[in-house]
Amino acid sequence: MFIVYDENMNLKPFPNGMIPLDIYIPSMQQERNTNSIEGSDGIIDKGYVFTTRPPSVEVGLISQDTKDYRLQRDEAFHYFNNHDYLYISETYQKGKRYKVKVTESFIPERLTKKMAKAAFSMEMYELPYAESIGTTQDIQRNGIDADSELWGFGMGLIANDESLIYTHETNEFRIFNAGNRPIHPFQQELQITISDIGIEPSRNMFDGTYYDWFIYDYSDTAYLRRNYQGEEYTLMIPVDSGQTYTIKVHDKENSNQFTIATAPTEPVFDGAGIFDMGKPVHLQGKFSHQERTYTLTIPEGDNYLYVMAAQDQEPPSKIQVEQGDTATPYKPHPSEDQFIELRNKTNNTRFKSTDTFANEDVIIIHGPNVTKNSQAYLRKTTKEFIELLPGWNEFEVTGVSNAKIEFDFRFYYA
Repeated sequence: MFIVYDENMNLKPFPNGMIPLDIYIPSMQQERNTNSIEGSDGIIDKGYVFTTRPPSVEVGLISQDTKDYRLQRDEAFHYFNNHDYLYISETYQKGKRYKVKVTESFIPERLTKKMAKAAFSMEMYELPYAESIGTTQDIQRNGIDADSELWGFGMGLIANDESLIYTHETNEFRIFNAGNRPIHPFQQELQITISDIGIEPSRNMFDGTYYDWFIYDYSDTAYLRRNYQGEEYTLMIPVDSGQTYTIKVHDKENSNQFTIATAPTEPVFDGAGIFDMGKPVHLQGKFSHQERTYTLTIPEGDNYLYVMAAQDQEPPSKIQVEQGDTATPYKPHPSEDQFIELRNKTNNTRFKSTDTFANEDVIIIHGPNVTKNSQAYLRKTTKEFIELLPGWNEFEVTGVSNAKIEFDFRFYYA
């Protein structure tokens, strides 16, 4: 038994006298890509793609007499050939649909004067996958109703409340793809809407500039030395005497040094390349302070803060330096371009906007098309796109304090 929908997903009733008998769904056809090397035995397997799967259906025709049979036959011709394509679905596995078109001529098999059987061969239209009738935003709005025609058994759905959430307003969340096929926005339906963007001014005083200076303590006095052995990564920030500041290295795995000092001025190096900073080192933290967080009050007369963050390795890229006694979440320096990044940590795909934006802006990523407030926007991004794997996909949002992220897609099945 099967169900037929038109291209707008309107149920297409069967004409009087036409009875759906059966539907046959074959496996997908593969097209392998191979190569050979002249003078070498064998072939090289370069992978494959799925091309199509030719489903077929059977219907019965019950007529009153020979004349009525011909009317039934013509009605069957019209029913299956009057559209560019149709959607078919199995009665006993509702929720999945196949986008098809009738490709071959067919002749009903006359069983009696009043009864006939007709088989219709079809081709899958576009992708060879079955796809869910419902989308993830249907789940977001209504959950999963066992009595609905949108969902059924064998669709990979799980009994987990989190798997029913496809609109998120936190900076870390998970998205569940119940299908057994990955989703690529250029091939399958995938729309991501970003709105309600929360923008908080950054208080980070570190602009990303490092200097090749080494901080060390000698006889309770801090010294700064340039052109020391190897490569040092030290930051220098103007500060106010008597005020409290907090330094936090967020990517602490890139920090094998954490030495902090203050001085009245910028460096004035002597002939040996040494600057006497006048006071002891505040923190000699190469082997301590593993959390790489430190709060200090700037001594009277000192106007510059120095932090050596790494030596002879790639330095940290996420250091937060701000006035106050609390280490807050990392934000780039205000001089850096504003951005919002949505990253799928499961497969390392991402979308990143490098443009400025306001809270009321709406960014829509629909397949390969990207818009902001209905205007073309792709050129203001890094031209990368989110993809989804089957099962759970872990996401994070960076660059903004918060945003509303809506995922709307279908599930796809081999």
